[in-house]
Amino acid sequence: MILLHGDNPALSRRRLSEIRSQFTGEVISLDAKETDPTNFSQATQSQALFALNKLVIIENPQSNKKLLPLLSHIENLSLVLIENKKLTPTEIGHLQKVLPALKIEEFKLDPVVFKFLEAIAPTNQKNLLPLWQKYRSSEEPEIILTMLARQIRLLLLVKSQAATGPEDFLRLSPWQKSRLSSQSQHFTLTSLLELHHQLLNLDYQNKTGTSLLSLPDSLELLLLRL
Repeated sequence: MILLHGDNPALSRRRLSEIRSQFTGEVISLDAKETDPTNFSQATQSQALFALNKLVIIENPQSNKKLLPLLSHIENLSLVLIENKKLTPTEIGHLQKVLPALKIEEFKLDPVVFKFLEAIAPTNQKNLLPLWQKYRSSEEPEIILTMLARQIRLLLLVKSQAATGPEDFLRLSPWQKSRLSSQSQHFTLTSLLELHHQLLNLDYQNKTGTSLLSLPDSLELLLLRL
């Protein structure tokens, strides 16, 4: 039984992929936000005809308090809980009361990531590029692309004064929104939309192998053109 959490969801997702690829048997993925106790019980108790092992992956377990007591009834199954955020010690404690054998794996962001993301602004290459080089040398390009896309998405939401949005936006603290608001002043809404579109294109080209440049070089070119 494993809990994957932390402020680096890209790394936790990579770890989840590793677990899935190494597992032989039936894999069931459930999102606690969209699963009621009845469906949860049916999914975790039913056995596939030829499956010798079963791996149950539960996303966002903290979002559905009704499911937490049911976790203790899971038997003869491999269980992975994954949260796309860092849980507090209290939240982890609640899970460990239900699952005493739960192993915790936290995935943290390198401090240079925050500095790099906050330095993204037009004509700021003097400060941005040294941070980019440090980040580039220590992280896989796909994860950098994911973090860049997330930052631009958050800037778009703040710039447009959105009242709602995805979970990572809604749980931002006031000081985080204030810093994003300050950073967004360096962009127009149109330029942020264009930047977001460019990142989507890079992701598509990387996945389809249609880019003439490597992903790190494509990202660097994008930053140079800010």
